[in-house]
Amino acid sequence: MSSKNAFAIPFVLLILLAAWEYRNRPRFEFVPNDVKVTIPEGTNIADVDRILAKAEIIRQGTLLKPEYLKLEGALFPDTYRFDRGSTAEDVILRMKKAYDQRDVLVIASILEKEVRTETDMKLVAGIIQKRIDAGMPLQIDAAVAYGACLQKFNLGQYCDVSQINLVDNIKRDSPYNTYTRVGLPAGPISNPGLQAFQAALNSTDNPYWYYLSAHDGTTIFSKTLEEHNRAKARYLR
Repeated sequence: MSSKNAFAIPFVLLILLAAWEYRNRPRFEFVPNDVKVTIPEGTNIADVDRILAKAEIIRQGTLLKPEYLKLEGALFPDTYRFDRGSTAEDVILRMKKAYDQRDVLVIASILEKEVRTETDMKLVAGIIQKRIDAGMPLQIDAAVAYGACLQKFNLGQYCDVSQINLVDNIKRDSPYNTYTRVGLPAGPISNPGLQAFQAALNSTDNPYWYYLSAHDGTTIFSKTLEEHNRAKARYLR
């Protein structure tokens, strides 16, 4: 065997060994820095904060500060792309919408939490307006629940409005307690979508003064308190 061939064989073995070692190394993968995230209709700022934190866009609690909590209702629910490590200002700049009529925004935020369909939203918007005009308390559970959670939001803590004990909190006066106070709550209680806005702007005149949500999500409307009490006994057992 020539000295040339004797040198070539070890060289080839070295190349094969290097290739084998490279084969077992983890390959470089490109990970995009931006994340696609959907903010559903009806989420409040604490929900938005939690969704974005789970997606590693912000740190949890970033939006739970007084200067951002006052923007409740103005963050438009939609699908966005955010960079990981975004600041609160980055998020607000993308999501914030300007609304001319604050009362419409508050009513839309209530409709988004209280009922599901556009038809029901328009009916409830009509009931809300009638009660305000008559000086009747609105008695909206979702507003009470938000007011109870707002104390924790202001401390930078998450609070699930669906888990609030309404029986206890209805008795506690607050700017969001629509049982103890007449008129709309102090501010929006969620970030509503377009359907809720359209319903708030185009309420339906109707003979109803009361409504409730059955366990299956159906809205039951009543003309009198007696009818409403019978509906509660039937649908909320």
